[in-house]
Amino acid sequence: MRFQFVIAFVLSSVVLSALSGEAVTIYKDKHHSGTSSKINFLFSKCVDFESNMRDQVSSINTQGECVILWFRSDCRGYYARIAPGTKNHHDLSQVFFNNNSERKVEDDALSISTCDIVMLYQEPNHGGTEERIQFGRPFFLLPFLPFAGSNCVNFTTEMKNKVSSINTFGQCVKLWYLSGCTGSYARIAPGTKDQQDFTNLKFDDNTDRNLNNNVESISLDSCTTQGNSLIGNFSIYFYELFIVSSSWFHNFAESLIGRCERISDD
Repeated sequence: MRFQFVIAFVLSSVVLSALSGEAVTIYKDKHHSGTSSKINFLFSKCVDFESNMRDQVSSINTQGECVILWFRSDCRGYYARIAPGTKNHHDLSQVFFNNNSERKVEDDALSISTCDIVMLYQEPNHGGTEERIQFGRPFFLLPFLPFAGSNCVNFTTEMKNKVSSINTFGQCVKLWYLSGCTGSYARIAPGTKDQQDFTNLKFDDNTDRNLNNNVESISLDSCTTQGNSLIGNFSIYFYELFIVSSSWFHNFAESLIGRCERISDD
């Protein structure tokens, strides 16, 4: 009977190792040296740094992923986008936050996120109260699980009909006039003008209604279903299947071992 624990441990280790993939690594010292911490986004697209790394990160290895380093916890405040092709991953003293000041990322970041999030703001130019949108993925397996998500997100009461600007971090989205991603909509894509001021953005139905304080929900547009996001989705699918079936594996292993023991006793 004792072997079922070994089998369960091996199964969980193999599956979780396969799903985790290459983790982003942050370092206390420049040139990827010193104390380090590995971060993966298996359960959340935003991760707060552990206490021993808060305000102490000097370099990062993104393993080819696109990430955002944040000035505040919970992925808020000033940010710096770190992606393949951007410079100075090995020396964050040469990287600055987006507030156009001399504030360097080195020893001044508290959290990290993937690049596939969206930030909403109550005031133009990314000002005022802000809220992070973390989309669920297209989901057709085991929809009763708490992991299940949707590519349509209704705004909270605090942001409903109060959004004046958006940062999509290069994604394509639709902003909707009504909750449930219904009614008139406006597409926001890389290159779309006036993302920092909705007073000049109109809905796609050719009305004179602008987006400012006039949207209640948001959804992903088709251009966001490419690249690593799909890989992440399939990883989560397999993880969820593993979680649901783990008890079955455990019972099966216990039954199998029990039969083997009875056979050996005979």
